[in-house]
Amino acid sequence: VFQFVSDLRDLDVELGLMRALGERNRRPVSVSLIQTDNQPDRWREVLAQNVREVERASAALLRELRPGAGR
Repeated sequence: VFQFVSDLRDLDVELGLMRALGERNRRPVSVSLIQTDNQPDRWREVLAQNVREVERASAALLRELRPGAGR
């Protein structure tokens, strides 16, 4: 498991880097969520973005596993 704590400044870059690292090494990625005074709702954005990524990956995997796929 790759674990990281984001400073929440450039979320797309950080999540993209960790996603690529996890995929390349075939390991799960864990993200710690924090709440700060200057960005009290940013953790929700981190969570929402991760949920969207999981939904996209799951949909792609289901398409690949569907009986008759690729025929």
